[in-house]
Amino acid sequence: MSLPWHIPLESLPSLKEKEGPIETTQLKHYCNLNIHENPSEEVQTGLMCEIGMNNREPAVLQRLIASGMTVARLNLRDLEPDSCDHLIQSIRQAVYNYSAELEYVYPLALIVDVRGPDIVTGDLKGGPKTMIELIEHETIRLTTDPSWRECGTAECLFVGYDHLTDLQPGDILFIDSLMSGKVKLVILAVGDDSIECKIVIGGAVGPKMAVRLSKVPRENDSSNKKGRESLDSVSFTRTCHTARQLRFWRGVRAVHYFEVPKNSWILEVEARIHAALDYCKAKRILRAGDAYVVVTSLRRGVGYCDSVRLLYASARDTVLVE
Repeated sequence: MSLPWHIPLESLPSLKEKEGPIETTQLKHYCNLNIHENPSEEVQTGLMCEIGMNNREPAVLQRLIASGMTVARLNLRDLEPDSCDHLIQSIRQAVYNYSAELEYVYPLALIVDVRGPDIVTGDLKGGPKTMIELIEHETIRLTTDPSWRECGTAECLFVGYDHLTDLQPGDILFIDSLMSGKVKLVILAVGDDSIECKIVIGGAVGPKMAVRLSKVPRENDSSNKKGRESLDSVSFTRTCHTARQLRFWRGVRAVHYFEVPKNSWILEVEARIHAALDYCKAKRILRAGDAYVVVTSLRRGVGYCDSVRLLYASARDTVLVE
């Protein structure tokens, strides 16, 4: 007998639609319904069951399928790769046995919940069964120093997250609590390897508790000054319609270039590059020594981009250095 994943979709039997004229009104449709017949030949809803080590036997899975399970879910957060492979084999065996009893292939979907990167606290000083109380309005220090990995206290906890110090003051963190709700922390200050937080909502915390960030920290660029804009690209065009269309693209600063056209296309392109360079320096997008990429074309016409150059901004506004 072929298993469901060995059968092409074209060979699967299709259910025949019930023959009958379509009623002209909803009232006539309701009047002609037969409550003693099944409303549909196929299941309109699905039942998803989470499969783990407690219900991994094919016989148990077969009883779940017979009870109406249409989707089997595996959570990789609680499983090792080898255990997940054994569970998938058990599910396939259960589907094969149940399909053999029915004498047709029973379709069962399989969903695998892939585990994401975990951010957890370290162990506590008193051992794996220790619990600490985080009191509201108090302060606590979260650190990435490995020396605190196994000796966390109510004053300092280890957090296994390398980008912890990339967070900014005012950002919010949540720590799972042993009681109802979550512990809420607000960052007060950021140090070299730790952050100082205020406890807004307290709670009881144990070892290896999950930490959630309100937002992903941004990478800090020490070369950027305050007020300097960061743009992906700048486009100089003579067409108003093109400039308006480019503004809809994320990260594109479209500028309408209306200087006197040059006789040569090469001179026209160079004039636009110089104008763009002056514009970027005036907006503090570029500084002397910054590298940037220029995408142009060797002939006139919209849509032609066949030349890419890497240039460096010099100290003078009108000079480009290859």
